[in-house]
Amino acid sequence: MKINRRDFTRLASGLLVGAGGVLTRPLSALAGDGSYIAHYGHAPFYAAHLYPGSSLTLSERALHETGENVIALTFDDGPAPANDGEILRLLAQYNAVATFFVIGSKVGHHIDLLQQMVAAGCEIGNHTWRHPMMTSLGGDSQSDELRQTDDLLASAGIPVRWFRPPYGDYDSLTQTIAQTEALETILWSVDSRDWKGGAPDLIAQRVIGDISPGAVILMHSTKSNTVAALPKILEFGKSHGYRFVTMSEWKQIMIRTDPIATRMAAESKTASAREAAKPTVTEPAASAKAALAEPAKIAEVPRLDGAKAISY
Repeated sequence: MKINRRDFTRLASGLLVGAGGVLTRPLSALAGDGSYIAHYGHAPFYAAHLYPGSSLTLSERALHETGENVIALTFDDGPAPANDGEILRLLAQYNAVATFFVIGSKVGHHIDLLQQMVAAGCEIGNHTWRHPMMTSLGGDSQSDELRQTDDLLASAGIPVRWFRPPYGDYDSLTQTIAQTEALETILWSVDSRDWKGGAPDLIAQRVIGDISPGAVILMHSTKSNTVAALPKILEFGKSHGYRFVTMSEWKQIMIRTDPIATRMAAESKTASAREAAKPTVTEPAASAKAALAEPAKIAEVPRLDGAKAISY
């Protein structure tokens, strides 16, 4: 069997390719020119990596203290007609909503399915037209990837506000182009790693083990085991007081808690500065410590009359 250069590079880089021919990690991540998330698989709860371009201060503690225990469930790579209906049914059962990041070239005759998602209170996001590694494309091609998908969805009356780059692979050019197209770039803080496979219980545990207030969870609607894992994730969230929201509601909550998060960050910074400014207490040298611990030596002074010496 002949292996072309592109496939050889994939194999040599140790990358897994899914059933649909989709890379699980971009080559640019290995080369060092991708985003934080392309390198590490998920973003910390910090706007610069999770919500690039935003000036918001994110804080799990602020969300917890204000009772805003929200989670944003997101599903990539759809539409997936075989699974999306069941996902919508499960979301409705738990009074939950989600954001679906769709690939424009896959939408085809499934606009009605996306309209059902919107009618159910869910949100649609742009996941490009062909699912390429964005940093491997020039500016015009990157614009086409976003604009084609936006135009198709707009023609069906489906508003799109959010963009998620495939593989989390983007750079400053990608971000600028997204902003030009009036799209906000969002990544994820929890990776279900369903693209790696695994039984439903394993996928659920990967998510549950990393859930915290404000989490943005990455899942793929194309994976049947993801659908099977969803009830356990939703049940865990419900039993622990979490509420599942769309990305737009997530943003509104982050805006509301931003002043508190900013204050907490400032207080933490001040406390750290005070700690650093404390004078350093130097420990005595070992020889000095030993000398202090020993009892003083007593001198013996002899008496002139020959009596027993007196100790001092």
